[in-house]
Amino acid sequence: MNDLLITNGKIHDPVQGLNGEVKDIGMRNGKIVDIKNTPDFEADTTLDATGCRIFAGGIDIHSHIAGPSINRARRLFQADFHEAENEEGKIVRSSNPRIQNTETGALIPTNALTGYRYAAMGYTTAVDAAVTPAGARHTHLEFDNTPCIDKAGLLVLSDQRLVFDALSRGDFKTAKHLSGELLFENGLYGIKAVNPGGSRHWKHARGLIKGLDQKLDHTDLTPRKLVRDLAKIAHELELPHPLHLHANRLGVPGNVETTLETLKALEGVPTHLAHAQFHIYDSSESKGGSSFKSGVEKFLNAFSQHPEVTLDIGQVYFGGAVTLTQDRPVEHLLWQLTGSTWVNLDTELETGCGILPLEYRNSSDAHAIQFATGLELLLLSPDPWRMVLSTDHPNGASFVVYPRIIACLMDKNFREAEVKKIRAPGFKNTLLSAGIDREYSFDEIAIITRAAPAKILGLKHKGHLSPGADADITIYNDDPDRLRMFESPRYVIHQGMVLVDDGDLRMGSKGKTYCTSLESDSLAQNQLIEWRKKTSTVHHNQHALLEYEKRHLTPVNKSDD
Repeated sequence: MNDLLITNGKIHDPVQGLNGEVKDIGMRNGKIVDIKNTPDFEADTTLDATGCRIFAGGIDIHSHIAGPSINRARRLFQADFHEAENEEGKIVRSSNPRIQNTETGALIPTNALTGYRYAAMGYTTAVDAAVTPAGARHTHLEFDNTPCIDKAGLLVLSDQRLVFDALSRGDFKTAKHLSGELLFENGLYGIKAVNPGGSRHWKHARGLIKGLDQKLDHTDLTPRKLVRDLAKIAHELELPHPLHLHANRLGVPGNVETTLETLKALEGVPTHLAHAQFHIYDSSESKGGSSFKSGVEKFLNAFSQHPEVTLDIGQVYFGGAVTLTQDRPVEHLLWQLTGSTWVNLDTELETGCGILPLEYRNSSDAHAIQFATGLELLLLSPDPWRMVLSTDHPNGASFVVYPRIIACLMDKNFREAEVKKIRAPGFKNTLLSAGIDREYSFDEIAIITRAAPAKILGLKHKGHLSPGADADITIYNDDPDRLRMFESPRYVIHQGMVLVDDGDLRMGSKGKTYCTSLESDSLAQNQLIEWRKKTSTVHHNQHALLEYEKRHLTPVNKSDD
C-alpha cells in the first residue's frame, strides 16, 4: 500500500457539491479513499496545498493524438517536427535533461511529449476521436507510448462499407452486430460518425452534401437516416458514450441550419456533437456574395430543446494549426482556398483522411468569427454540463492553449485584451466584440474540463474526487493571473503518483487504455473475415487485435459504478 494525503487545499468538485471547501484527500493504490473509514490509513507522503485550488485531473473529450494519420502529419511537417522550441515557448519544464532538450514540433508532438504536455497542464485523460479499423493496432501501439495519461479511441463507422451497405438495405440488425464486432476486435471505446455519407458522396465527384435528405451512392440511404441509425446503434449496444458526431457541412456558411436539422433527425436518441463551433455558422448576403457569421443564438435556442444532446466546442485560437480529419471534402475545400500542400487518402473501404496546414490569422474575418463563435457558445450557454472544452487538437489549435481559453472565460479583462488584438473588420459584428460580461467560476471550469467530460464519456470513476474515484488530481496555486495559474500546476497526480511537482515533471506513469466491455459476435466476425478476403489488402488478423494485445485494455460498461 502507498498512502498519499493532501491537506489544506480548497476543493472544487461539482459532483460532490464542493465549491472551495477545505478538506483532506487521501489516496491508496491509485484510488481516492475515505480517510475516516479507513482506520489503517497512514500517509507515506503528505502534500500541503495551503493557498491552492484542487481539481480532479483534466479530461480532453476530443483530440487527435495517435495512429497513422498523426504519423502522416508528422511526415508532412518535417521542419516543424525537428525545430526545437525556444525557452519562451517551452511547455514542459523539467529537471530531466532528456525531456527538457527534446526536439519536437509545436503542433504534432511525439507520443511521449504529448503525454508530458497534457500532464504539465493538469490533464490526465484524453480521447482520440477518430480511429479507423485498419489503423486501430497502430493507434494502440502509440497509446502504449503515450505516458502520464489514460486513453480511449473512438471508431469511425459512418463510411465503413459493410455497415453502410447493411443500413442502405434497411438491415439495422446486421449493421448493429457488425458495429459491435468492430468495436470489440479493435479494442475501442465508442462510435464516431464523420460527415455521414459526405466523403463517399464527394469522392465520386459529386461535391458537398447539400442536405440531410440527399440520397447516397445510388441507394435510398440519406445522411438523415445514417445519423439516426448510428445513434441508435450506439444506444442499443449500451455503449458508455453515445454516438460522437461530426455533422455534415462543416465550416460552410449557413451550416447551422443543417445542424438544427440534425438535432431533429436524432429523434431524441442521446448524441454528442463534436467540435460544434465549426457547425453553427449562419450566413448573410453581401456585395461579394454569401458570407458567414456566428449562428450561436439560433443554435442555443434549439439546443435547449434537446437535453439528450451534448457537445464539445472545437475552439479556434489564432496561430498555427493542422487540419487533420476524415472529412476529406473539407480538406479539399481548404486546399482550394489556400493552395497549401495537403494529403488525401482512402483506407480499406472504411474511411479516409485529409491533412493540411493552416494558420488562423486575426486579420481574417472568417478566422475571427470562428474564434468568436466558440467563446460565445461557452459564455452564453446556461448549462456548462452539456458543453465542454476542446480545440479538436490540432484542428482548431493545439491542446496546449487550454489555459489561455480558460483565462478568457474566467477573466473579462484578459478576454478583452485578446479581443483587442483582432484586426479583422468583420469581427465588429460579433457578440464577443460587443462585449459579454460573464466570467466563469472555478466550479464552472471544473465542470467543462473535468466533471462534464467524464459524465458524457461514461467514465464514472473520473472527473470527481469522491472515495473510489481514480486518484487523478491537479493542484493549482491560487493565482489572480489565471493564464499563469492554469499553465503551470503546483502538483499533478495520476493513479496516485505525483508526476508534476512545482511545475517540474518528475516522473511518468503508464496510463490505462479504455475499451467497451462488448463480447465477440461470431456471425458478424465471419462476415468481416469473408469481406476482407475479397476486399482488403491485408489479412483479417492484421486488422483485429489478437487476444494477447487486449490484455492491457480496461473494459468499461455503461452500468459500471
